[in-house]
Order: sequence, then structure tokens, then C-alpha cells
Amino acid sequence: LPVLGDLRGLEGVTQIGPDRDRVSIYIKNLRGLRSLVALRGVAGPLPGGLVLESLPGLESLEGLEGLTSVTGGIWIAINRALRSVSALRNLAGMPGGARDNRDVVIIDAPALESLEGL
Repeated sequence: LPVLGDLRGLEGVTQIGPDRDRVSIYIKNLRGLRSLVALRGVAGPLPGGLVLESLPGLESLEGLEGLTSVTGGIWIAINRALRSVSALRNLAGMPGGARDNRDVVIIDAPALESLEGL
């Protein structure tokens, strides 16, 4: 299988709805993924959750700056190269909570330098 290093081809996406589990963006187990910049066009409220899990090459959330709220919460796990969540600085609300009614869950991100942006 080819290694996916970015989300090229999604640049024209401006809105994403939730799936049946109320998750709008679910990206998991993409070892080569280094960038979310192709999602830069997605702006405003995200009607479902944001899940970013097991993305060892991802260093920042650049590309998610346009999000103003995330209804289903945020789950960021096992992203060992992630240094910054500052791209989430425009979030004004988190209605609905995440897993176990928590709004934001960040686990196993040892390179994370700060929570600036949340």
C-alpha cells in the first residue's frame, strides 16, 4: 500500500457532516501522514467530533484553523511527534462533549510543547 503523507485532494472540502457515531473527522493509523493542510477549507462549526489517533508523523494541526466549534469533542491520541495544537485557537465552543463526556482528550503526545490554542 502507498504511504499517505498528506490529504491532497481534499483542498476543496469546506464542510464535513458527522457519521452515525457523531464524528466528523476521523483520521487514524496513517503512519506517513505529516500534514492536515488540505483541510484548511473546512471552516466554521464542526457538527461532529474530531479524532486524530496513531499519526506518528503529524507535528501540528495546521489546516484546522478554520474550526470555530467541535460538537462531538476532540480526541487526540498516540501522536508522538505532535508539538502544537495552536491551530485550534479559533475554537469558541465545544458543545456535546467527547468520549466519556470529556470535551478534549489528549493522551500519549510526549512532544507536545504546550496547550496554547485550546
